[in-house]
Amino acid sequence: MGQNGEICTDEKSLIDPATQDFVVDGITVTCTGLTGVPTGALPGDIATVTANVELLMDALSSGSSGLTRVMANIDVDTIVVGADIEPRPPQPIHIFALAGGSVHHRWQVATGGWNQPSNWQQRWGSEVLQIDAARNSDDLLELFALGSDREVSNRYMTGPETFDPSGFTSLSRTPSGRGLNVRQFVVVRDNDGRIQLFAVNGSNKVVHRWQLVGGGWSEEWIQMGRADDSRTYVQVTAARSGDGRVHLFALDRNGEVWSMYQTLACDGWNTDGFGPLGRHPDSGMKHISAERDADGLIELFGVGLDGNLYNRWQIPGFAWNNQGFQHFPGIDSLNSTEVGRSDDGRIELLMTRSDGRVFQRWHSVGGGWNDQGFIEVATGTQQVEIARNLDGVMELFTINGGRVFNRYQLPPNALWHPTDNLRGVPLGVPMGGSSVTQIVAVGSD
Repeated sequence: MGQNGEICTDEKSLIDPATQDFVVDGITVTCTGLTGVPTGALPGDIATVTANVELLMDALSSGSSGLTRVMANIDVDTIVVGADIEPRPPQPIHIFALAGGSVHHRWQVATGGWNQPSNWQQRWGSEVLQIDAARNSDDLLELFALGSDREVSNRYMTGPETFDPSGFTSLSRTPSGRGLNVRQFVVVRDNDGRIQLFAVNGSNKVVHRWQLVGGGWSEEWIQMGRADDSRTYVQVTAARSGDGRVHLFALDRNGEVWSMYQTLACDGWNTDGFGPLGRHPDSGMKHISAERDADGLIELFGVGLDGNLYNRWQIPGFAWNNQGFQHFPGIDSLNSTEVGRSDDGRIELLMTRSDGRVFQRWHSVGGGWNDQGFIEVATGTQQVEIARNLDGVMELFTINGGRVFNRYQLPPNALWHPTDNLRGVPLGVPMGGSSVTQIVAVGSD
């Protein structure tokens, strides 16, 4: 703290536009007269602001163990304005299907319904093992594929229905990427729209590449966590909390869950490596998924090695509940979970059992889970995906007998539209007639 109560800092600071709280030099301060924030500022915008604040400081100089309220003028040189996630324009759903090693694509059109008459379009020729997709900062999609050579490649859209004609480009052919031997990967959009790519490599470590501001990708793959981390990881997933930060979750071969997080939105990572989120005393995990709720806090779901469902959640301040993973009673024999967010931000949880039946639960308005319990929404299912369309309606996609089926809410935030059976409406057969083995659906963020 300088003379006359003036504090200057070059630290990046998070501002909450609602409360006008931000963090400077590691201390949370509350503004009483924030000025200098540009009109229409969006997450990740940079501005120079001056604020009068109420700052709580340790009164060490007086020898007191209490806190003294000090008025100060703070000049913040660099600040991230509006770190809370801002709503983006609604987008149509695009669905990608992996069939016979090839990637196929369908999409919704602005007038409603699905692309016609071409139906499924082939986007990759052969030998693909896994796919994922995310929207760029321009809201156009980027498609990622893991080939049989264990390299991750990408291809981006140039318009609402068109892809770059040059095809896929390998993201693995860098000095650190050669021989990376990716086993599994996931992509997530950063708060400013850039895509973050995380992967488990052949050495069972978590590695990372990311899009740069202005375009392009980071030069090299970077190992996440400490260099001396000896754990063996088998799965990664990620979610963005309500303050705009990406949280990374890694599952090790012992069924334990670990996490890292951005210290500020669109910025660096905690420097102490992966921290333990643990497991339930009754079972380690075999699959994890995560999503943020309407309050911006992340909830983490794990399918236990025993087939039961477990969850752990953040509490205000983005710490994790003290009880650790809790057993979510009422369902068993699970293979996997899928998590989405309804139009009003509430979590929608889908659980696929080993017998192919899919059940749903959702967060109620005001907190807690729906009173109806577990509701069966699909049957005969190998995989389920969920995404939100232009109208805010959640749509459910399943693989059933090697084909893709679709159900949807009516209206937004409501129950599913009834069909003649729990499979839903078929979305046609990908080119070549091969059975679909994986689907990825991307809609509104």
